[in-house]
Amino acid sequence: MNTDTFTEVTYESWFGRMGKAVSGVVGGVILVALAIGLLFWNEGRSVRRYQTLDAGQHQVVAIAADGIDSRHEGRLVHLSGPVTVSQPLTDREFGLRLSALRLQRVVEMYQWTEAKQTKSRKKVGGGKEKTTTYTYQKRWVDHWVDHRRFRQTAGHGNPAEMPYANQDFISINAHLGGFRLTPTLVQRLKGFEDVDIDEALIPDNAPPGAVRHGAWFYFGPQPGTPRVGDVRVSFRAIYPTVVSVVAQQQKNRLTPYKAVGGGELALVKQGNHSAEALFEGARKSNATLTWGLRLFGALLMGIGFYLILSPLATAADVIPLLGSIVGLGAGIAAALLAAGLSLTLIAVAWVWHRPLLGVALLAGGALLLGLLWWKANRPSRPQQGVQPPAPPREGAGASIPIPPPPPEASAAQIPVEAFPLPQTPLTAVDHLKEGIAHLRAKELEAALAAFSTAIQKDAELGSAYYFRGIVQSRRHEMSAAIKNLQIAARLGHGKAREALSARRIAW
Repeated sequence: MNTDTFTEVTYESWFGRMGKAVSGVVGGVILVALAIGLLFWNEGRSVRRYQTLDAGQHQVVAIAADGIDSRHEGRLVHLSGPVTVSQPLTDREFGLRLSALRLQRVVEMYQWTEAKQTKSRKKVGGGKEKTTTYTYQKRWVDHWVDHRRFRQTAGHGNPAEMPYANQDFISINAHLGGFRLTPTLVQRLKGFEDVDIDEALIPDNAPPGAVRHGAWFYFGPQPGTPRVGDVRVSFRAIYPTVVSVVAQQQKNRLTPYKAVGGGELALVKQGNHSAEALFEGARKSNATLTWGLRLFGALLMGIGFYLILSPLATAADVIPLLGSIVGLGAGIAAALLAAGLSLTLIAVAWVWHRPLLGVALLAGGALLLGLLWWKANRPSRPQQGVQPPAPPREGAGASIPIPPPPPEASAAQIPVEAFPLPQTPLTAVDHLKEGIAHLRAKELEAALAAFSTAIQKDAELGSAYYFRGIVQSRRHEMSAAIKNLQIAARLGHGKAREALSARRIAW
């Protein structure tokens, strides 16, 4: 059997989760610090690389590959032409000899591998139940898999080591016209092709125990039905071809160029390419790496901030719904903090080298952080229409995390005569008044319909959401009630905010 699974169910108490969350704050601080260092270093690296490429493009001179001109000694030069090798590459362990610029040996072993998938479910009281499914599968892998780290080691053993190592052979006898390419330049070539072992094999030099099977040397009893521990070895190579190079001329060698600012410049690509095309490709590669590291740094910082805020969500998980709401808020806050601080750091790093762009990025980061602060501290907006009744009092034995419906006396205090309903057309405030009248008469269905109609006519009328939440609370529709009270609070409804804050429910 090539695949089997193992399922494990564990339970973690609220106190255990809280302890991990608190200790995770330290890890979060470390991740944020690492992200700050990475982002700052990346901007400096990107600017230095840009400056190196810019200076190099202004200094490079085109030369012919078939002759060596001493006037260009030590200068940055560009040339193209066919590359030849004076001696073949040899893998003595496997008895292969090939006229190539690079030769790679790829070793794979048939081994057990482990993958796991975890599903979590929160429990009332703050605990969490985890169901983890471990999947074990036999696969060809090009590195050793340590089965001792498996959750279930019985029946999933692998050999103690790889019998052969992956290896990269690089030519030290590659020539472009009259110049020799250093191994550093050859190593930067890409575009491997599979090797035909029959053409490269030295007669009578195949390794002992090896069986030819397709494009591989196979070590095992039956290539068609592999067993754990079987090994297969294949080869791939970069053959001599036309190459374009930008590098430094040192007598009869082409080597990486050391720029004035300390940067290194050596551009190599298969095919006949102009110097401009090589520099443009290098700039695109630099931009791709820069943005990749920026996104990685921002992601690292976001994870760090979430770990710092995670004790709040874990503490609120005593009530699973409340914990999910707080967790969502913590995730949004972590993302906003990471985005704002990342932009700020990038701007600070750029200010020194590129003041105009740096100042623009700094302004963007400050604006994002200022928006986050404003949304957290903005004052409540006055509500249109009637003022809502006083917030309900919390009963001693209350267990529902939302305010109870208003007392009968509060509804009765609202004089219906004060709100004469016009025949046509009815406004949102008119439907709000109509709903209050139905609420006083305990006509919950009619009240709910009236408040919903008011919301349809004016989606910014916080009092309508507030009273609809009160009606839904009386109808025991707790999830919908909380949602409406939260919308009212976000619209600036003071009473809704006070009621949710009294119960420690985020809005």
